[in-house]
Amino acid sequence: RLAHHPQFAQLRNADGMTISHLAITGGNQGIYADAASDTDGLTVRDSRIYGNLNHGIYLATGNDAPTLTGNTLSSQYYALETWGTDATISGNAVGQHTYRGIFVRGARSVVEGNEVAIISVGNQGVGIDASFTGAAGDRILVQNNVVHDNNAVGLSVSGQVLATGNDIYNQAASFGVGASVSSSAEF
Repeated sequence: RLAHHPQFAQLRNADGMTISHLAITGGNQGIYADAASDTDGLTVRDSRIYGNLNHGIYLATGNDAPTLTGNTLSSQYYALETWGTDATISGNAVGQHTYRGIFVRGARSVVEGNEVAIISVGNQGVGIDASFTGAAGDRILVQNNVVHDNNAVGLSVSGQVLATGNDIYNQAASFGVGASVSSSAEF
């Protein structure tokens, strides 16, 4: 456990690294790779990531092909945010975050088989937020997730995103929306 440290793990060119079976808590960011990091092929699996101030996992543009699977993420502003290409985000339990559960922007990313619940800050808590503005062949796939009890929007998709087979229910606030679909996204 870290007390008020910037990051639990700040990655720099850590290609192919695996982080597994850890409890990561108490940092500003749990796992962090900025745009200069160039950490490709990172795997974070079967870990408990909780109680970090901003992000559980933050991977900026240029950190491509991460696999984030089987993790339990809770009590952060964002659970996980990825901007690099070819991310696989699967089988995670994401809950009790303030702003966003899963936030993904990279080409050819797949968000599959996650459970996302209780994302709540006023009218802005979003379970899964996926958007991509590139070519249709590089679209993001969001499928077979269970998204429930979020404050504002369960699933938000925009641009070149295909969302299919997701179970979305019980968005908590009176202004809550199950799914928000815009800018050529398919639902």
